[in-house]
Amino acid sequence: MEKKAVEDCDGCHQQPRMPISSVSAGTRLKSGNKNTSKQRYNKRNARKECTWRPWSDLPGELLSEIAKGLSVADYLSFGRVCRNWRSITVSSKREFLESQAPLVLVISSHARKTCFFFDMSSQDTYRTVLPKFSGRSIVGISSGYLIMQLSDIMLTNPITGHTLEFPGALQPFPDRITMSDGCIFASTMPHQDFLVVALFSMHLNLQFRRSRDHQWTFYSYAGEPWEIKDITAFGARIYALTSDSQIRVLSLKNPPTMEPLQLKGKPHLGSNVTFAASDEHLVVLDLVPHRRVEVYRIDFVSSQWVKVDDLGDQSVFMSDMIHLRLASLHTTASWGGRRNCVYYLGPWSAKGTVFTLEGDLVENISVAPGDRLRSIRASYGWYFPRDSHKMNSVWDDQFDDDLTNA
Repeated sequence: MEKKAVEDCDGCHQQPRMPISSVSAGTRLKSGNKNTSKQRYNKRNARKECTWRPWSDLPGELLSEIAKGLSVADYLSFGRVCRNWRSITVSSKREFLESQAPLVLVISSHARKTCFFFDMSSQDTYRTVLPKFSGRSIVGISSGYLIMQLSDIMLTNPITGHTLEFPGALQPFPDRITMSDGCIFASTMPHQDFLVVALFSMHLNLQFRRSRDHQWTFYSYAGEPWEIKDITAFGARIYALTSDSQIRVLSLKNPPTMEPLQLKGKPHLGSNVTFAASDEHLVVLDLVPHRRVEVYRIDFVSSQWVKVDDLGDQSVFMSDMIHLRLASLHTTASWGGRRNCVYYLGPWSAKGTVFTLEGDLVENISVAPGDRLRSIRASYGWYFPRDSHKMNSVWDDQFDDDLTNA
């Protein structure tokens, strides 16, 4: 396949020169509707009986209205019909993706090459082929990419179809994955390299690799009095949440370092803590017993922890997949979701729950319609289409050292 540049929403992210495999194949979302082939057959017969004006002649205002009512997969297909239609989707892609409900990622325990996405708002199901998925585990969803691990790291964006492979064995090879493990994907500044950061808590180490690197950089915290509970990219930095209720900043120098933020009002967090990705704030969730969730926001202006009792027009989306916990914070008004709640997906259950921050049940939701999906043993996770054309960016500290030593 032809190798192409990766673009974000504004088309400004350039392809770096890199020793990794990079392939763009178009969207991997395929309709799971069994009637699709029959509908296409009927359309072909209709064309034989009617005289059609060229679709490209439709006025732009009408095309925009049509595009707004499409599902994610149909919207992406809509933009590939002709140049005129593509211009409509390119100009409105950010707004369209921001308005979409989250998709539910469904991965069977026996999956070798495919997974499913379920759209809660339209009740549509999409089948997605994941290249080289056999034997791999999902270790993260970051910047719109599914991150899969074997002895290397494979990333696939199911919306754009872009695939990346970071070859070379991780050292030491993690033979077991735990819920505290995780992986994030970002772009570095100023070089615009791709960056993968992987956490392996059982081995008490963290590893990262830029796309221009020829090997992984290793950071061990085995001798520290704390452990890393979660990692995230926010505000051009990589942050780690540690078991001593501290937030530390990871430098990308060689050797790497990890320094704590000096924050006032540090809370007494439990052992079940995680970051929640947010565009505006760095947020920490403390998952206390009986489904209660305590939310803390890091105020960088006043350098302190701030307890949040009301999420406003946002809600927490959390999922416990087979070996992976994911959490994020998103607005819900554009697709009619509930505000100031927690949307939770547990392992092996086709039913999700919505509850308040105090733990009161609001409703149960079905996340796998149809006998086929409900009958399989699977794990479930949240996937936001809005993230598929956005890339987290972090500052590369090694660039500062390179300038100093030049």
